[in-house]
Amino acid sequence: MNASQFARRRGWRIAVIVLVGLTFLGLPAARYLVESQRAEQDDARRPVVTGAAFRRDAERVVRYTGNLTPETMTTVVPRVGGRIVELNVGVNRSVAAGEVIGRVEDDALRLQVAQARAAWEAADAQYRQAVRGVRSQELEIARADLEQAESALETARSALARTRRLLDAEAVSRREYEEAQDRFQAAETQVENARRRVRLMEEGAGDEELEVVRANVDAASRQLELAQLRLDYAMIRSPVAGTVARVFTEVGRTVGPESPIVAIVNDRLIYATMRIPERLYGEFRGRDGEMPVRVYADAYADAEAFRGTVSTVAPVIDAASRTFEVEVAIPNADGMLRPGMFVSAVFVLEQYPQALHVPDSAVQRRQSGGVVYVEVDGYARERAVQVRPAGDGLSQLLEGLSGDERIIVEGGAFLADGEAVRVIDER
Repeated sequence: MNASQFARRRGWRIAVIVLVGLTFLGLPAARYLVESQRAEQDDARRPVVTGAAFRRDAERVVRYTGNLTPETMTTVVPRVGGRIVELNVGVNRSVAAGEVIGRVEDDALRLQVAQARAAWEAADAQYRQAVRGVRSQELEIARADLEQAESALETARSALARTRRLLDAEAVSRREYEEAQDRFQAAETQVENARRRVRLMEEGAGDEELEVVRANVDAASRQLELAQLRLDYAMIRSPVAGTVARVFTEVGRTVGPESPIVAIVNDRLIYATMRIPERLYGEFRGRDGEMPVRVYADAYADAEAFRGTVSTVAPVIDAASRTFEVEVAIPNADGMLRPGMFVSAVFVLEQYPQALHVPDSAVQRRQSGGVVYVEVDGYARERAVQVRPAGDGLSQLLEGLSGDERIIVEGGAFLADGEAVRVIDER
């Protein structure tokens, strides 16, 4: 091998060695160049955070304020006049319907019951005698009873005249005069019954007389019932269940049939009265008894809402304020809510069970309306949606998504439809 051939072979060897070296050095370099280009492309994609829509119950509500009023406010008055001898209640005391809360002096009323019972017994005895006939001894007794009744009538007449003069002189009360009148009338009735009894015994009773005597028994029975009823009226009873709000009198005072004794509020069911703007009348009309309401009292800042229902919607609009009145009925068995309290009420206009929600940040406002971007294979796809605020940083989706999409919850403010995106986090 001459020198030129050796030099040529050596050159090829060197070329092969260089080519092999460049190959091994070029692969990492090429890989580096590709990765650099890919990183540059990734950097060009807009970074976003994705998430999923979710479902929960939702409502459409309005909120207004008002004051509480009791279901009823009842003023208790006695049915008969007289001096108060018992009063068993005080302010804030709970009472049951029919419970005795006081008593008017009833001595005269008890006497009237005794007189009426005696008159009834006499009329009944007279009737029985008329039916079976009379004995001589009974006739003598009847005549003696008549004399005694006539003497009692004269005594009652004198007492009535004397009481009349004292009343004119304002020395006695009208109640005492009325009691004297009652005693006189009772004495007259006893005399009339005694005379009729004697006459029937002396003459004997025919059919007509028997009818008269029977009628007298019935009349005496009614007078006894009336006297017993007046005696019962001396017991002052609460007509309703509730709480005593005010006491107007005290033991020892004289009251009349129109004198207030106590005021009782029935607050087992309490009402909140609100003024609602006219524009919402269509939402409330016809929903009496069905629209749910949550009521919050300022007095119980940390308490859960009291549950109520719209009970009454006013049929007219106030022309001056352009509002209408709504009453909310609230059960109040524990008595926590008191008349006059200031409350706010949340009226539930509509309910949406398991409605679709997304974060507010996912909803973008465009000139055409609201849109939400979903991530599909590395690209942002625009979806037109209808939403309404749901509170707590959420929007309720009314239409536009099915709920299965991966939505872009952050980074969508400046996105365009079809723009490449890079997911940096998922929620």
